[in-house]
Amino acid sequence: MTDDRLQGKVLVTGAGGFLGSHVVRALVAEGRPVRVFLRRTANAEGIADLPVEWAYGDVNDAEAVSAAVEGCGSIIHCVVIPRPGPATPRRCTGSMSTGW
Repeated sequence: MTDDRLQGKVLVTGAGGFLGSHVVRALVAEGRPVRVFLRRTANAEGIADLPVEWAYGDVNDAEAVSAAVEGCGSIIHCVVIPRPGPATPRRCTGSMSTGW
C-alpha cells in the first residue's frame, strides 16, 4: 500500500468494514499514524488490537466529519452504502458532500 501521496496522519472512514479494516491494517503495518472513523454501532473487532486513534460518527454528519478530519493530512474513504436497491448519484455521493 506504500503511497508517497499520503501525508501525515491518515483518516480512514468505514474502518470497521471489510475493506476499511484491511486498509487500516496495511497502513499500521507501514508505520503510518492512523485515525479510524466509524459509527459506534460498527463492528470494530478487525481493528480493535491496533494502535490507532478512534473517532466516531456518521459520514453524513458534517460536524462529526470535521472533527475527525482535524489534524489529518490524508483521507481514505472506505464507507459502503449497505442499503439494498439501485445506487443513485445522491446515495453514492451524499457522504462526500460534507465539504472535505
